[in-house]
Amino acid sequence: ALVVLGILSIYSSGVTAEGVLVSNEYMKQILWSVTGLLLMMAVATIDYTRIKDYTFFIYLFFMLLLVYTRFFGRVTNGARSWLGIGETGIQPSEFAKIVTILYLANFLEGSEHEGALARLGKAFAIILVPVALILSQPDFGTSLVFFPILLFMILIAGLDWRYILFILSAGL
Repeated sequence: ALVVLGILSIYSSGVTAEGVLVSNEYMKQILWSVTGLLLMMAVATIDYTRIKDYTFFIYLFFMLLLVYTRFFGRVTNGARSWLGIGETGIQPSEFAKIVTILYLANFLEGSEHEGALARLGKAFAIILVPVALILSQPDFGTSLVFFPILLFMILIAGLDWRYILFILSAGL
């Protein structure tokens, strides 16, 4: 219902008071909505435990894709952060968020017996790589999203509150 409402809103913004259609932006939204629904169904069928051992390689692939985007991506709104052909494109940094979450979760699960400070440092390094690559595009807003992800994940992983409060106070 929300997708349909969004498409109708975009459609209505492209129609004049006389009923003349002056924009076809709603067609792009339909394309992305259908694509998103198909991807959602495909991802829902994947057993995440089967890709657990491959998260590092998937993470590495997307970091290389971010490097590629930095040099060969399309500039939109002052940031070289899009890949695509013609008017259609994707922003690899959006997929990098998901992949970073998967890799960080796999790391935090496998490092339960390490020291808390070592785990925190490595988790921060895992987050810092995509943040640095995204900042080089430059896309400050997207890069900021990674820090709440880190804080929430180390909280769920059971790291000491002192480290979380230290990160928060350093950020402030």
